[in-house]
Amino acid sequence: TADYFSADISTDGLDFIYDTTTNGTDRYIMKGALSAVGVDPATASYSVLDSDLSSTYTYNSVKISSDGSYVAYHETYSGTDTRLVFKDTATNTRNNTLYNQINRNEFFDFIDTNKLAIARTSGTNYDLATFDSNNASSIVASNISSISNLVTVEESLTSNSKYYIGFYDSVNERIDLYRKGEGLTARHSTTGDTINQISLSADVKGLESVVLGITGILSADPSNQLYSLFSADYQNVVIPTRLGAITQDIGNILDSSSKLMRKPESIRLLHDLKGLREQIDNNLKAIGSAKQMIEDNIELVRSAGFAFLNLSDQITDDTEADAVAQLVRNEIRRAPGRALAQAENLQSVAIAALTADPEESGLN
Repeated sequence: TADYFSADISTDGLDFIYDTTTNGTDRYIMKGALSAVGVDPATASYSVLDSDLSSTYTYNSVKISSDGSYVAYHETYSGTDTRLVFKDTATNTRNNTLYNQINRNEFFDFIDTNKLAIARTSGTNYDLATFDSNNASSIVASNISSISNLVTVEESLTSNSKYYIGFYDSVNERIDLYRKGEGLTARHSTTGDTINQISLSADVKGLESVVLGITGILSADPSNQLYSLFSADYQNVVIPTRLGAITQDIGNILDSSSKLMRKPESIRLLHDLKGLREQIDNNLKAIGSAKQMIEDNIELVRSAGFAFLNLSDQITDDTEADAVAQLVRNEIRRAPGRALAQAENLQSVAIAALTADPEESGLN
């Protein structure tokens, strides 16, 4: 049997990475690739990016870039020395600059296809740094008291071509966001809250913002659930227990804000167009059913008219209304047609008409 410890997937769902063991001791970093979304995972192609058969190394916290071209993960030697492995998946080449920094790069995630955001220890505090495959690095924020739950949105996924970094600062009890080229900003005070996990996603409506999600217990609402904080107005929105698909508004699918230049946007637009086509098909079916019902009811009215004419010479006494209605139904049944589909609805209508007060109905 195999055990799995961490995993990640590319934005288009075609490339994935995971950390596994096959016998409890041998460890592997595996990368898989699918030919198309929705195909049988058994048809995926697999490659080994790293392995240890000596029980010396362990791996965890695997990450893959949005397009699957780079991966990153922690490698720990004998349970003490932890290194950050940053690899090009095409050549499986490791970046040694990062690899040689032992026990420093605690949290990380991608902010571009070949670029990482890293929470790096600096004495008793943290620095928030960036590092790319060309060894270009920069510290974007320093002297941070505490960093955990580091999350990112890649630059290629946002409408304003800016990356975002978010994290939880448990010492100052707040969630901070950093946007490319701007300073660190507190986005949510967590005083009195229990934060279990946070997440970031690009705003699906194309606004120049991201959506910050929180799982935990917020002091404003004592229930343990999923929250969404929009960075545009910083207002808490409680997400319902049952979540629907997040897509663009139907009215905006074909406007200028919908682009096909980036694969994630193209996939989302395709999903929305399929949904729109399905809705149009359902509407056409509903219109067809309504048209058929109207035709059947017109046939019923016509048949009922003839039935009343046929009965006009037969009724010579004070026959009860329900008896007359039954006779009308019988007359219609003698001439089968589309009206029969609606015949069951006739009796109550006929009785109401036959028993109506002429003065109250305005027919006298």
